[in-house]
Amino acid sequence: MKKLIALLAFTLPLVGQAQPPEGQDWWACQSVAAAGLIREDNGWKTAAFNHDARFTLIADGDGLSTESAAMALDVLHDVGRVSCEVDGLDVFCISNLVGTSLTFRQDTGRGAIAETLSAAQRVNSGTAVSVTAFECAKG
Repeated sequence: MKKLIALLAFTLPLVGQAQPPEGQDWWACQSVAAAGLIREDNGWKTAAFNHDARFTLIADGDGLSTESAAMALDVLHDVGRVSCEVDGLDVFCISNLVGTSLTFRQDTGRGAIAETLSAAQRVNSGTAVSVTAFECAKG
């Protein structure tokens, strides 16, 4: 895991979109686990969710840049609907477009992404809620 995060920390800044401005703090992140529920047949069932996410979080003042949060939340196409709040070392970002939120603890480099999807947003499936844990290495 640590080798993968180290490799991620090295390669992500080479990608044009993920490159942080000179002198800004940034974290190379990857998901480590995911779990959730899907509503089917008038009941909730546990389900496995893909947790193959890799992204870069970029500092903006005390919090995170909305662009890097939008990339992590997979809503870069509508970055204007992402907002972030800071409470001490905790950062909370939300997309009011799709019901997705991100929490990140800057001192531990750990966080989670929570997502709520309606049946209309999921092809061939019912309403779902999921939480994906992630860990980051500071660049």
